[in-house]
Amino acid sequence: MIETLTLIALYGLIFFLSLAETALVKISPTQIYSLQGRNKLKARKLTKIKENMGKTLTSILTLQSLSKVAVASVSAIVLTSLFGVLGALGSIAATFLLMLFVGNIVPKTLALQNTEEIALMVAAPVMILSKVVAPISLPLSYLFRKVNIKGKKKELTLNDLEVTIDFAREKEILTSIQKKAIMNIILKSALTRRNQNG
Repeated sequence: MIETLTLIALYGLIFFLSLAETALVKISPTQIYSLQGRNKLKARKLTKIKENMGKTLTSILTLQSLSKVAVASVSAIVLTSLFGVLGALGSIAATFLLMLFVGNIVPKTLALQNTEEIALMVAAPVMILSKVVAPISLPLSYLFRKVNIKGKKKELTLNDLEVTIDFAREKEILTSIQKKAIMNIILKSALTRRNQNG
């Protein structure tokens, strides 16, 4: 009974962490800004999370990894004690399938379809969990910085800016006149820079 409840709790945690990871990575600063009117406190928490996304992701992934190891271990112990070698093999198959659906497909699909709502919902719990796993995640963050793995930064294109501005206009952050004014300034700046380099 205790093992069953432990597994349910662990799968629930894995589901939540996958949900939170996807929503927090996907949500943009512009979307967070638009959420200020709905819930200013949670929007501020989201801003803090995005500003320290590296640490947040390290905390989430650390907790996910620990939870997955715990699930695999408890499942193997329970099923092996009941069915022997067949139970061990069954635990591998069952853990794989449950992890695929509960830990990936379902939560990630939900987070992609309801990014803003889920990001608001998970902001406070993620901040608390980050503090709980800080003794483990902070050394890992430090280690990653020391390794100094750097990806090539993606340059912001005019299309990216236009999409962001369109989103802001749809959320009534900008008017259509303000959008045109901003795009004109950006285009003039780009042309000036190109002429100087050319």
